[in-house]
Formats: sequence, structure tokens, C-alpha cells
Amino acid sequence: MTEINNKEYGMNPIAGIKELAKDIEVLFDDKNFPGADPGWLDAARHFYGQALATKKYGFAIARGAGIVNESKGSFHKGHKRKVTQNDFNNNSAGRNFYYDNESIPFFKIIEDFIANPNSLTEVKKDSLMNKMLEKAEYATAGNIKDHTKKSNRYTIKRLTEFLKDAY
Repeated sequence: MTEINNKEYGMNPIAGIKELAKDIEVLFDDKNFPGADPGWLDAARHFYGQALATKKYGFAIARGAGIVNESKGSFHKGHKRKVTQNDFNNNSAGRNFYYDNESIPFFKIIEDFIANPNSLTEVKKDSLMNKMLEKAEYATAGNIKDHTKKSNRYTIKRLTEFLKDAY
């Protein structure tokens, strides 16, 4: 497997971002970070996923992919507004992180892991976790689901809240 930096995700950004998302899912899995808060893992996926999508496909495409992903989570899975808002914040922070020179070592950690899954040492895990704690917002596991009836997920109020969060 080639490093993510050199990996060809394809010219089609939709297919490419889906494949990139799978790589990010593998990296920020509870097997690689045992005992990590599921909310932290979710934040890491959003943050680094958007950073790498921006690197590969540019700001606008990464942002559009993030909005589509959040719409699925908010309306089809019933995520609470706070969780969706955190996801949007982490997506935005990840896109901006791409343009920050301090991000380079963190991209290298992710690229090395995807190229060689055994390369994710405790030091590297701690480095990623500390950067996420500094930069991202995350929900506790108890805040992941909104148990509203499916019919209530599509109200004007909910759509308005979603659009407010997206922009």
C-alpha cells in the first residue's frame, strides 16, 4: 500500500473521498486507540478526514462532502444538533488545519500508518490525541443519538438548525 500522500484516490472526488474516509475509519478505530472515548474517535475522523480531503481535492469539494456526510447523520441517523454542530466545527477545523504548517508532522503520522499499519506507536497515538484535544470539539458517547421519531427529523426547525450549523 502506498502512502496516503501518494495514493491515487481517483479523479472522481466522490469515489475518492469515500475511499479516503475508509482509510480514516481504519486509522481512528477503537482497536488502534483502545479505551478512547467514542466521541473523540468521531472527532478525529472528522478533523483529519476533512484535512486530508482538502489536501487531495481542495477546500470546496471537502466542505461539500462534509455537508453531505452530516446531512446523512443528522436526518437519517437522527444525531442530536450538538453532535452535528461539533462535527461541522471539527470539519471546519480540519480544513483550516490543512493550511497550517504545524499540520505537516500529523499528516506524516497518518500517511505512515496507512502505508504501514504497524507504524502507529504509542508516541504517535499520543501526539494525535493531544492535537485533537487542543483543536477539536467532541461529544461523549451518550450524546451520539437523538431518539426522536423519524418524522420529527424533517421539521422546518430541524432543517433550519442544520443549515445554521453548516454555514
